[in-house]
Amino acid sequence: MNSFLALFVLVCVAVAVNGLDKCFKEDELKKHTDEMKMKKFAPIIKKCNDEKADSTEADLKACGMRLFKEAMETCEKENPKNDKTTNMYCAVTKLGIECSEDEKNFDKFKAMTLGLVLDDKKKMIEDAIAPCAKETHFHMCTTKILKEHCSESLSMYDRKIKL
Repeated sequence: MNSFLALFVLVCVAVAVNGLDKCFKEDELKKHTDEMKMKKFAPIIKKCNDEKADSTEADLKACGMRLFKEAMETCEKENPKNDKTTNMYCAVTKLGIECSEDEKNFDKFKAMTLGLVLDDKKKMIEDAIAPCAKETHFHMCTTKILKEHCSESLSMYDRKIKL
């Protein structure tokens, strides 16, 4: 369940934001991001390709977003009292996206994230994300904090991200 949100945090495209520093090692981040996209989106891509064999990249993205929206709507109907983040986890599970052990544990997730951070930014980022360890949805907390400190776009919904 956490894998979608880990992807949410780590699927990044470098986009300059005024006044913020670059935090990530560009090549390592790109490699990790590409691996995560292929690993995490594989079930969605398969479903979309099954629906339309000759799918273009735009078709895949539209299909993926549609499937996620449908899964979110189902989760919201099944659990109307849940908050949006909890329903996002539900939707991810319904889509067949699994999380690794590194994504289920904050300390492992933090180590993975810090491995992608520039050496001179590690201490700042480590201190900044430390309060997220107490959060149930630590991926969302980490994303929010990183967006406040780093110039790289950390939004899963960045229009430049391709399935």
